[in-house]
Amino acid sequence: MSLYVAGVLIHEILLILLATFFVVAVITLWLMPTSCKYHNGKLGLCTPVRCKWAELREFRGEVTGGKIPPGKTYALFCSGWRFPTTLFSSCEKELFFSTPACDGKWKRWRGYVDGKEKEIWTCGCRD
Repeated sequence: MSLYVAGVLIHEILLILLATFFVVAVITLWLMPTSCKYHNGKLGLCTPVRCKWAELREFRGEVTGGKIPPGKTYALFCSGWRFPTTLFSSCEKELFFSTPACDGKWKRWRGYVDGKEKEIWTCGCRD
């Protein structure tokens, strides 16, 4: 009897672990930034499975900082991906995107993302 109960418990634990792994994998593939693509005045902010396109209107300069733009620590509390090496975070008026190649040089753009005007901060995107 105890072997049967142990077998059922192991089976349930494995199902829970598999479901948790699946959810984490989907979230990671959907949100983890990997690369940027410039194309016809638009910037593709890409994860392993999708690209979000930002229509760039005006370049506002470059700021040197770290993995987070200087003075913008609130980006860690906005919706999106926040990880020690990359950032894909959307605040009300700003969007932050950094790839693993981010060297601390953040470019500021004014543009549109999903039809909303935002200040777009990018790091690690090659021209």
